[in-house]
Amino acid sequence: MTNDPTRPTECAAVFVVRDIAASLAYFRDALGFDIAFTWGEPTFYVGVCRGKVTIHLQAASQTSRPAGASALSVFVGNADDLHGELVRRGARVLKEPATYPYGMRDFDVSDLDGNTLIFGSPDPPMSTYRGEFRYVFHSPRELFDATVAFYRDALRFPVVGGFANGTYFQASAGVIEVITDPPREPGAAAPADPYRPPHKGWLLIEVPDLDAAYQRLIDAKSAPLWAPQDRAWRFRDVGVKDPCGNLVCLFCRLEGWEQHHG
Repeated sequence: MTNDPTRPTECAAVFVVRDIAASLAYFRDALGFDIAFTWGEPTFYVGVCRGKVTIHLQAASQTSRPAGASALSVFVGNADDLHGELVRRGARVLKEPATYPYGMRDFDVSDLDGNTLIFGSPDPPMSTYRGEFRYVFHSPRELFDATVAFYRDALRFPVVGGFANGTYFQASAGVIEVITDPPREPGAAAPADPYRPPHKGWLLIEVPDLDAAYQRLIDAKSAPLWAPQDRAWRFRDVGVKDPCGNLVCLFCRLEGWEQHHG
């Protein structure tokens, strides 16, 4: 994939507010946002962020748009946990958490001017799975319980569903990679690479803290195939096989990743 300079990379909602100082304090203290920047003398435009969510606040005196007329949906890991936190902080909760047929559990919060934030998390029992990628493999009956325990306990993947003879785990957003050997001179030896055949395929999963994940594998007696290593293609990884023999590689990105991967 080549870099596309026209591809959108980030976005920010813009909320119009009447009192920029009071709104900034509310987003910081009641909603748990960090202050990203302030602009103007006196200040009339600010940015706040929490996780990957960015909101810009604009003083009503600087625009013809009315204050309090915006809304934003924010996806979180657990709506109930966040609701409890925001209640303790003193946020203005408009609607308590509830589960809906469209597969979300969400609640509504207002800022000081009536701009609305809808915080929601997927509700797996009611979700209709669309457009997702799944890696599916068959486990012998005698290895099934050990395999489920490996993904649940050693890799810490949450169980999100299943049926009588199957279990669903939530992994992460993903892509499909098709790779081959890099070019080399005739007769040159193949590069040392843990991902080369005889593996037919494997799980490659990004984790936030590779060393912590490696230690969990050690603690779970899951026998990693190698200790964390830095790769020339700018990620750091560790490999392990599940009880069925499937290769699972955990990785984190290193500085310079963007120059090697489009």
